[in-house]
Amino acid sequence: MSSIAKISAVFLLSFFSVASSFAECVCTADPYSKKYSEYRKTWYGSVRGWSCAYTCTDGAESETLIGNHRDRYYGDENGLEGICDGLIYKYEYIIVMNIFTYAYQGIGPVDPRKSSSKDLQAWAKIHNCK
Repeated sequence: MSSIAKISAVFLLSFFSVASSFAECVCTADPYSKKYSEYRKTWYGSVRGWSCAYTCTDGAESETLIGNHRDRYYGDENGLEGICDGLIYKYEYIIVMNIFTYAYQGIGPVDPRKSSSKDLQAWAKIHNCK
């Protein structure tokens, strides 16, 4: 075996052993768990803080944790303020009220690495999520 082939084999083995140590992680929000911790109206909009319960799995085990969120909203409220990650809303018109609003449609998976919650991001880091 040539030295180039040996180096390639060592590289491939080390690459696959590192790649396999990362876990496929996903979290799902409990849509009825949201609790507001902060609400402050300002001249430009509002500041909100809220928490939601998430069930997260790394492929081997599941864990329930609380994800804390905080965000600023500018302008008038539109119904999407303080939403838990992964909840799906659809913009629709309600004829009897003559308004457009967001209506809850369901729950989708959440990549904890891309969550707006630092708590979910920290969990993903601890569990080596890819």
